[in-house]
Amino acid sequence: MFSKEKIAGRTINGLSYIAPNFVGRLMLDLFCRPQKGRVFTKKEQAFIDKAEWETLHLDGQKIQCYTWGNGSKKILLAHGFNSNAARWRPLVGLLLKDDYQIIALDIPAHGNSGWKRINGLLYARVINLVMSHFQPQYVVGHSFAGIAFAYYFSKMENLPVEKIVLMGIPNQLQDIADVFFDTIGSNQRVRAAYFKAFKQKFEYDVDYFTLSNLLPSVPYPSLIIHDEDDDIASYDGAIIIHKSWKTSKFFGTKKLGHSLQGRSVYKEILNFLITT
Repeated sequence: MFSKEKIAGRTINGLSYIAPNFVGRLMLDLFCRPQKGRVFTKKEQAFIDKAEWETLHLDGQKIQCYTWGNGSKKILLAHGFNSNAARWRPLVGLLLKDDYQIIALDIPAHGNSGWKRINGLLYARVINLVMSHFQPQYVVGHSFAGIAFAYYFSKMENLPVEKIVLMGIPNQLQDIADVFFDTIGSNQRVRAAYFKAFKQKFEYDVDYFTLSNLLPSVPYPSLIIHDEDDDIASYDGAIIIHKSWKTSKFFGTKKLGHSLQGRSVYKEILNFLITT
């Protein structure tokens, strides 16, 4: 039996022969529209409720931010696609034991923030606003956040930081798109239509968002964390980023998958932050 995704994919494949431009725009809209991340579990909501809530605004939409602690060291935690600020609950608990003020946000189309869609350029603009407002010395980003930070630090006017931690990051945005295409069984016409629509909307080819090209110009000490069993962003891609980014350290894990929720990960982050 075909899954709902495969059935939709067969329909879209058929449409690509009749209306490729429409299909390209449709696929781009679907790719930028999260399916998860809006709803908090009871445990997650209880965690979020303990934070101080601060709402920023961009383009008439709200960006929901949360802070814990009031230490002298500020750290920003930025989540990925189909997630929300509650994913940082274990790390926040550990950071609160030290002299940190912890800032997390719900990115556009996730959690309590506005918008219905998210893309890397919008995410980078949100990062720019949040960084300017809170001025953290340290930043931690998971998955899609890595693309936003790479664009922010390499392209936009940005504030200096002391250290960067990037977890489960894809080397190429196209890698993530390929997972999406494979899930619904897209043919080559659909993929070509998507990439054309992407260029028309964002004025970049999709391969511009290659982190091994963007991050080497970022001079700050950095830590890349990646799992060998990541089924979203390839481990080999993370190694390529590390080899190209001279200021980076690399920490590999096993059996944690893309989420990278594990004690060894938190320990490595804490050790990296305190190492001079």
